[in-house]
Amino acid sequence: MEKMYQVFVSSTYEDLRIERQSVTLALLKNDFIPAGMELLFAQDDSQWDVIKKCIGESDFYVVILAGRYGTCHSSGKSFTQMEYEFAKAANLRIIRLLLDNEVYTKLERGKFEEDTKKKKSLEDFRKRISTSKMCDFWKNKDDLCVGLITALNKELKKSRSGGWLRDDAANRKEIIDESLTIHMERSRQLQLEVDGLKVERSSLHAQVECLKGKIDQDENIYEAFMKRSEEIDNELNSDNNIHNSKSRDPANFKIKVIIESLHQLGIPLDVSLEVCKIAVNEFRIIKSRSESITTNIIRLVITNSIFRLDSKKYTENQIENWADIYTKKFGKPDTRYFLINDRPGEFQYNRIPLTYKYLREHFVKNLIEDLLGSGSYDLLQSARLINNLERISHHLMKRVKALDVSELKYSTLLGIGKDLALQTPHPWILTTSNRSRLHIYDIEKAVNHANNILLKSSLYHVNYVLSECIHHSSSGLLSMYREYLGCEFLSPFFGLQNLVNYQFTGCLRTDSNLLINRLSRGLSQIGYNVSDFNHCLNTIKIYVDTRKQRDITYEDVDVVTPILTLFVIFARIFILENPDRLNVIKSQSVVYELFKNHSLTLIST
Repeated sequence: MEKMYQVFVSSTYEDLRIERQSVTLALLKNDFIPAGMELLFAQDDSQWDVIKKCIGESDFYVVILAGRYGTCHSSGKSFTQMEYEFAKAANLRIIRLLLDNEVYTKLERGKFEEDTKKKKSLEDFRKRISTSKMCDFWKNKDDLCVGLITALNKELKKSRSGGWLRDDAANRKEIIDESLTIHMERSRQLQLEVDGLKVERSSLHAQVECLKGKIDQDENIYEAFMKRSEEIDNELNSDNNIHNSKSRDPANFKIKVIIESLHQLGIPLDVSLEVCKIAVNEFRIIKSRSESITTNIIRLVITNSIFRLDSKKYTENQIENWADIYTKKFGKPDTRYFLINDRPGEFQYNRIPLTYKYLREHFVKNLIEDLLGSGSYDLLQSARLINNLERISHHLMKRVKALDVSELKYSTLLGIGKDLALQTPHPWILTTSNRSRLHIYDIEKAVNHANNILLKSSLYHVNYVLSECIHHSSSGLLSMYREYLGCEFLSPFFGLQNLVNYQFTGCLRTDSNLLINRLSRGLSQIGYNVSDFNHCLNTIKIYVDTRKQRDITYEDVDVVTPILTLFVIFARIFILENPDRLNVIKSQSVVYELFKNHSLTLIST
C-alpha cells in the first residue's frame, strides 16, 4: 500500500498568502498532505496546543521566511518562531526556505517589518535559519515550490519512515482532485483581489497627482489675490460707509474673511476666489453711487455673485448648491429650516424654526410615543435607556439637511423619524410590527458574518465583519428583552453590556431588574450564567474601543473567540424561542458545526 506524508507549512500569513496557496497546490499535486496554522480552529484546547499537536503528527516541518515576523504570542515570540523551535525539539525533519537577501532588501511596503522590536527579532530569526544545515533560498513563488518539492524528495530518498497508509487509490485520487479544485479556486479568487487592488492603487495614484496639481494651482491663485487684499480692503473702507445691519455700528470689509467663510462651507477655493472677484466689482459700483453698504447687503451681493459664476465652467446644480449652502448659513432667518404645522395642536404657531433644541426637547418624545404608545417615553427615560438625545437629534437633522429644503411639514418629519427608527439595517426601536422581522434579519446577518469569520473571508475588511457580527448578535439578543436599541452602529452592544454591568456595579434599577432576570433565565436555559456573560462582553468591549487603532486578523484568538461566543449565545437562545428557524443556521455548514459543538466555557472568569 502507498504512503502519503503530512507536511506542516509554517510562515507568516499576510505577506505570504499567494506563496502559501502555491505551496499548498504543489504539495497536493505531488501527493503530500498539507497542514498549517490557517487550517486550524481551536475549540476546547488553546490554539497553541492544537498547533503543537498538528506539528507532532506531521512527517515534515517546512518554515518559509520572508520580510515579516508575524503574529506574536503573549511570550513575545512569533507563532512562526515558536512552531520552528517546537519542531526542532521534536526532532522532525525540517526544511528551511528563506527569501533571497537581494529580494528581501527590495520588498515593498506592507511586505517588510516596520516595527523596530519585531524587525530585530526577525533579523535574529533569519540569521538563525540561514546558518542551519538545510536552508535553501527562494526568489519567487515558483522558485519556492520547486525548492520545497526537491528538498522533500531528497529527504524521502534518505528515509521513507512515517507517513499515512491508505488502500483505496481511487478514493485518494478523488480526495486530492477535490482538494486541488478548492485550492485552485481560492488561488484564482486571491489573484483577482490582487489584480483589483493594483488597478485601484494605480487609479488612486493618478487622482492624488491630479489633486496635487490642483492644490498647487489654487494656492498660487490665492497668494496672488491675497497680495491685493489689503489694497481692496482699504479702498472699500476708505469713507467708513459700511455698517452693521442691526446695530448700525461701523463695520470693516475684509476680503480674506469672506474667502475663508466660503471655503469653510465646502465651496472650492478657486470658486471662492471667483465669487469674491465678482463681488468686489459689485461693491465698487455701489460705492460709486455713494450708497451705504450694510452687512446684509454684503451677504446679498455674495449670494448674487455666486449666481453670476460662469455657467459654462460650472453646472447649474453646482451653482445653486453653493448659493443654497451660503444663504442657509449667512442669509436672513427665513432662509433657514422651518417646520410647517400640518398636525392641529402640535405647536402654537403655523411655522416654527426647526432646531436641535426642538428635536431634542419635543420631537423625539412625540416620535417614541407615536411608535410605542402614550407614556412610553417616560418609561424609557426612567429606565435610563434614552440617554443620547443629542445623537438622535443629530441623525434627524442630518437627514433633513440632505433633503435640501428650507421648509418641511411636521407629518413628513415624523415619517422620516419612523423610517429611521424602525427600518433595517440598524433600527433604533422595536415595536410589535417590526420585532419578529428584526429577529429574523439579525440572525441571518449574524450567521453570514460568523461564516465569514470561520472561513476567513473578506481579508481586507476584518474589522467590519467582526463589528457587524457583534452588532447583529447584540441587537438580536437585546431585542428579546428591551424596546430601545440605540441610534448608532454598535449601540445594541453597548446597551447590552451596560445592562449586564449594572448588576455588578450596584446601579441596577428596579425596572431594569426585570430585564436582567429575563436575560438570566435565557442564559441558564443554554447552560450559561450572567457572570461569565459579563466577562465575555467586557472582553469584546476592549476590542470595540480599540478596533480603529489595531491591525486585526482572524488569527487573533483573543478577539475572535469571545465574538463567536456572543454569536453562539444569541443563536442558541434564538433557536430556543424559534425552533422552526434552525434552517437559517443549517444553511451554513461551518456555522452549524460551531453552533452544535462550541463550548461556552471558553470565555469564563
